Amino acid sequence: MPHRLFPAWRQRWQQLQDRERTALIALCVFLATSAFYGLIWQPQREALTAAKARYHDEQQLADLIKRLPAVQPQTAARLQASDLPGLLTRSSADANLNLERMDTDSHQRVSLELAGGLVDLLGWLEHLTAAGAQVTTLALEVASDAQVRARLQLEAK
Repeated sequence: MPHRLFPAWRQRWQQLQDRERTALIALCVFLATSAFYGLIWQPQREALTAAKARYHDEQQLADLIKRLPAVQPQTAARLQASDLPGLLTRSSADANLNLERMDTDSHQRVSLELAGGLVDLLGWLEHLTAAGAQVTTLALEVASDAQVRARLQLEAK
């Protein structure tokens, strides 16, 4: 069938006048150009415009972020010497440590004797240091099962 179709078109093309042929060629060029613009060129331009807008927005956001003040770590309120015994009592119980004795001397130092697990004691000491307490003296007796008896003296920083 295709072999009959093309000769029929060729014959019809040959029968057209030069003016009609020129008009058909111009129409085909116009349709091809319109199809290229509408199907390929225009969507690409729209995508490029959208990408430029997103890039511009990202640049503005990056500039705003650069202008933000640096976040300073908030320091905890200064630990008062009068608050130290309460902190020690609460935090030692939370850390599973047995507070056996607590004395406060005239220089606002607190002397403690406690018992518990070594890992619990080390975590508790780290928590106290972060809260604003300072260990001035520390004596440990460690048993083979990682149980510890500690005598220490603390003061508020």
